[in-house]
Amino acid sequence: MMKKINGFSLIEIIVVVSVMGFILTSITTVLVNSFKAKNRINWADRVEQNGAWVLSEIRKNVVNVSGSDIGYDSINKNYFTVVSTGTTIQCIETGDTQIASVSANPARLSGEEVSVGGCSNFVNVTTSPSTGKVVNLKIGFSLSAGFVEGGPSDYVAKYFTSEIKIRN
Repeated sequence: MMKKINGFSLIEIIVVVSVMGFILTSITTVLVNSFKAKNRINWADRVEQNGAWVLSEIRKNVVNVSGSDIGYDSINKNYFTVVSTGTTIQCIETGDTQIASVSANPARLSGEEVSVGGCSNFVNVTTSPSTGKVVNLKIGFSLSAGFVEGGPSDYVAKYFTSEIKIRN
């Protein structure tokens, strides 16, 4: 009579190890993708908050000025100046990219965690043909955050634009 040996066969062990490997791989994939999604949402929030903040600060600087109080360069469209306050709003795309308010109290308007782009057309001005005063100020810039090297899922970019009618 043969003794019955208690234990698992080699096939049973291989099946269990394969199933556990599949489960662990699935769990790891879900976790990695959820972390990537969380990072992308955080970057999108940073970009959105920074863009909204920059536009609101620009509006605050020009809300009560007249058209003759805005200085600009029709060729170099990366800045404009509110003459009465001496405040220059500038878009800087090289080196330390930022949108900044340059005046008696210089301030960085865009956060350090975002990159600025689209500065070559930061400000577009419409003037009145009869008076030559500025009647419309159109601001446009892009902000981005994340890692370009990681591909589209690791990078967020948004173009912001605002049109401000100037009171004369």
